[in-house]
Amino acid sequence: MRRIAAALLAMAIGAGTSQAAVESDVVMTMELGGTPLDTTMSGDGRLFFVLTTQGMVEIFTDKGEKTGSIEVGKGADLLLSSPEGDFLYVTDREKNETKLVTVDFVHSIRTDQAPFKGKTDAPVVITVFSDFQ
Repeated sequence: MRRIAAALLAMAIGAGTSQAAVESDVVMTMELGGTPLDTTMSGDGRLFFVLTTQGMVEIFTDKGEKTGSIEVGKGADLLLSSPEGDFLYVTDREKNETKLVTVDFVHSIRTDQAPFKGKTDAPVVITVFSDFQ
């Protein structure tokens, strides 16, 4: 009886450590303006950040579209995103510092056919309070 139990245990352990075939495919390629050093993704998976050795953070959507870049300094070596992607934590080992960098996106809205009051070229600022209850 013990031999059967030992044989079953050996088969179970052996089955758990067996190698499985792995398949992969490149889904998209994002062109960078410099050599990549570190990457991070926002918690919701909608934004992808790439830190380059040139001290830039390049920002991409989950569809691979570049939405902008931020200069963080050539000494930057590690990158971490807040869950919403609105803050980046950037470390610099040479300066012994960590920077907290805000990420805000500016969008242009066409208003040339919309009704208005006042000057046609007056600047307009729209603020979104996403945490308002």
